[in-house]
Amino acid sequence: LSLPAVTSTDSTIAKPLFQELGDPAAGAKVLYTEWSAVARTDVVSNTGTETLFIWTDGDVPTQMEPFSGNLEDMASARGFIGYVPFGLRPSPERVLCIGPGGGLDVLLALLGDAKSIEAVELNPAMQNVVDRYRDFYGDLYQRPELGPGLIIDEGRSYMQRSTRQFDVIYFALAKSATTQQGGMALVDNYLYTEEAFDAYWSRLSDNGLLALVFQNPALTDRCLATMASALMKAGLSGDDIAERIAYMNISPEVFASTPYQFLLLLSKRPFSDDERDVLKLLGTGYQLRYAPGVAEFPPYANVRGVSSGTEYAAALAARSDYLTRVEEGGPLVRLDLSPVTDDQPFYADLAPGLNPMLRPILNFSLWAGLLVILGALAWVAWGGGVLRPESRVAERLRGGVAPVAYFAGLGAAFMLVEVALIQKLVLVLGYPTLSLTVILFTLLVGGSLGGLLANRGTPDQAMARLAWLGPLVAVYQVVLALLAPVVGAMVLGAPVVVRVAVVAAAVLPLGLLMGQPFPSGLRWLGAHAGSWVPMAWAVNGVLSVTGSVLAAAGASIGGYRFVMYVGAAMYLATCVVGWWWARANEAVVPTPALEGLATLVANTDEDVQTVAPLEEDGDQSGE
Repeated sequence: LSLPAVTSTDSTIAKPLFQELGDPAAGAKVLYTEWSAVARTDVVSNTGTETLFIWTDGDVPTQMEPFSGNLEDMASARGFIGYVPFGLRPSPERVLCIGPGGGLDVLLALLGDAKSIEAVELNPAMQNVVDRYRDFYGDLYQRPELGPGLIIDEGRSYMQRSTRQFDVIYFALAKSATTQQGGMALVDNYLYTEEAFDAYWSRLSDNGLLALVFQNPALTDRCLATMASALMKAGLSGDDIAERIAYMNISPEVFASTPYQFLLLLSKRPFSDDERDVLKLLGTGYQLRYAPGVAEFPPYANVRGVSSGTEYAAALAARSDYLTRVEEGGPLVRLDLSPVTDDQPFYADLAPGLNPMLRPILNFSLWAGLLVILGALAWVAWGGGVLRPESRVAERLRGGVAPVAYFAGLGAAFMLVEVALIQKLVLVLGYPTLSLTVILFTLLVGGSLGGLLANRGTPDQAMARLAWLGPLVAVYQVVLALLAPVVGAMVLGAPVVVRVAVVAAAVLPLGLLMGQPFPSGLRWLGAHAGSWVPMAWAVNGVLSVTGSVLAAAGASIGGYRFVMYVGAAMYLATCVVGWWWARANEAVVPTPALEGLATLVANTDEDVQTVAPLEEDGDQSGE
């Protein structure tokens, strides 16, 4: 399928690739497209350059340089900002490249005389792309320095599972380019969290260097604040950090020529005097924002006087150009550069509070859920499938609140827990698609088995079990939210089969418990008020959609653990409502079949004065 050419430069309307296709000066042309479970990948040529650009979902470009296979032909790339880490620490023994895409990062490492390179790419479509263009870029990934070639895996998970130390850990534009105002601000990113920087620090050799390349200054600053926060929690002082970081950018006049614009370096040891001289020399070609003993300017030099990453982030955000409007026509607000964690990994979301892009989706889903709930209550109030036809409108309405709330709460709560679980366990499984598949499949299997258990006994007995089922579900969810990171760290180095088995074993009991309240409620309605069953399905289905949006909004504001806690509380409250509702009606609501039997007996036996409802086990009372 061809992509549309869009003339708008508003990234909230058009992705960067669409903008390029709509710009006659760029002369962009899509040469090849590959789809995968992760993203759509496009190879694009531009007028005036032989370089090809590989776009992931039209958002994040990576370069593929024409390469004959002779490194000396690429000697000019040593003047590129992306080469600085390898010029500063040449001839590294082992390099880890995360998200190398078209191979530019690997090429720079080879120019730096790297002896061994591990290139880890998340997008599986990239393998087919580089195979197709192997002649164009000199079959870079088949060079002996790369061993197994391009490794398809999640970069951080791969690194944490590895037992090796790296002299350089390098990644450029990993899910970070052009995202400040775009839709990717709502996408989680586990490469730039406190826990990630703690892991990078532990995997660096004593002479190691972490190198990060960005296209956006605010995102670079947030990364710096997150990095500082992680190191301070690991025991380093502000002065220790100040001796180990360097920060620079290319001239703004050439920003349009490359997305490789900002470079952030973190050294395992303090920069040596010789390295400081090199950094000083680099200042003649690049703008040094910070280099120890060379360019110590505020706000970046403020790291020496702060005691936390949050305090440092506030100092970085105090810049005048970070006071902006995050939505058109909105108030001036200061960008949020606070440190990012695995529990709240929205690194590219710089808007304080709830992201403006999420508000219309949240509002729509909330209104849709509310309208369905009100519609269901109106249907009950005006006599639709009422339990007590002789009751007044107000009484019928009061009687309908509990069942409507029960099925609505189950729909929303299930999605809150499901979405949070998928995100909390993605690093354990090592791949987003695998995490989605394993968690969803296990929850559905567990829910199916829970549905079988819900068929035990009478409908009233099934609803009575909610008295202990609700608290048990809530407690299990809270325990899982607390222990998931701990268990994940314990099995992270195990083979994928073991990790899948551990995750499935942890999630299956939850699915078993969560799968019982909904069919129990349907059984009760089927026995006592069958016409209510479609209403229950409708309310539950729509509120499930609302719940998924609430999960995204809740994670953005309070984190995924907070979402799990809210889901646990909602399950507990919903089960209490269901238990009370069934208990309050069990003595006065006969099943339709038994109502007919009672009428038959009354018409054929004039001596019968009263007919009590029969129990489902066949017992009866009355004359």
